[in-house]
Order: sequence, then structure tokens, then C-alpha cells
Amino acid sequence: MEAWIEIEGIRYFRHVNGGGLVAESAQVDKSAFVGPFASVRDKAKVLDEARIEDRAVVKGKAVVKDHARIAGVAEVFDSAKVCGSAQVFDSARVFGSALVADEAKVYESARIYGSAQVFDSAKVHGSAKIIDKAFVSGWAQVFESTCVCDEAGISGLTQVYGNAFIGGHTKLADLKHTYINGGVHIK
Repeated sequence: MEAWIEIEGIRYFRHVNGGGLVAESAQVDKSAFVGPFASVRDKAKVLDEARIEDRAVVKGKAVVKDHARIAGVAEVFDSAKVCGSAQVFDSARVFGSALVADEAKVYESARIYGSAQVFDSAKVHGSAKIIDKAFVSGWAQVFESTCVCDEAGISGLTQVYGNAFIGGHTKLADLKHTYINGGVHIK
């Protein structure tokens, strides 16, 4: 018989692979890892060989699967999905119905939300925000205080940083390096 821990009226058990807390209502595969200080709450799902490490939290109806990794004090919640070999770490947040997939990395204080997507080998970090229906793909990097919103897309080897604001239906894509820095506002 498994030992339960009750926190604020919710029953949790220690996951067999890592010892982290898993809510009675959550679904976590035995092959997944939930570290001793990590937690999976509400109706969240952690499937396959996904890893929830450090003090990371997966909650709401979020899904983390495949070989994805959530670490640090990162949070994935609402109906967000993280899959493939994607990584979300440090104090990053992925929420709403956002998707982080493939080999993408979201870290530091970055926020991905709405229906935004970060995939391929893209990186989003610093205090950057990817929101609404925007996407970042390829080997693109979005960082510092940049905001990519609406239906804008950043792809290829493009780097957008500083206080840049990219919105509307703007698409920045290339097969060579493009750098956008500073207080640029493109919509």
C-alpha cells in the first residue's frame, strides 16, 4: 500500500522513480522521473521518459512527454505541452495552450503562453515573451526583453534581442544570420 501525503486537501504520493510528489488526480508513467523536490499537480500528465527535476512544477492539464525535461523552478501549466527532447528550466514558464517541442529550450525567465509555439532547435531565454499565436523555430534565438506576439514568426538562424517587439503577421526567416537588436518595433 502506497503512503499518501495530504496537502491543502489534495492527496499526493511519492513517485516510484525519483520520489517527487504526484497528486492523486495526475497521471505519471513509471518510466518518467519526478525528482524529490518536484511536483505534478491537478490533472497534469508526465508521460514516457520525461523528467521533472529540481523544484519544477507541472500542473493544471499540462502534458510533458517523450524525453522532455522541466527543471529549476520552471512551471508548465494550464493546457501547455512540452514534448520531444525540449527543455524548460531556470524560472521559465510555459502556459495557456502553448507548445514547446523537438529540441527547443526555454530558460531563464522566459514566458511562452497563449497558443505560442517554440520548436525545432529554437531557444527563448532572458525575459523574452512569445505569446498569442506567435512561433519561434529553426535555430532562431529570442532573448533579453523581446516580445514576439500576434501571429509573428521567427525562424532560420535569426536572433532577436534587446527590447524588440515583433507582432502582426511579421515573419523573420532566413538561412543566414539576421540580428535584430534594441528598441525595434515591427508589426
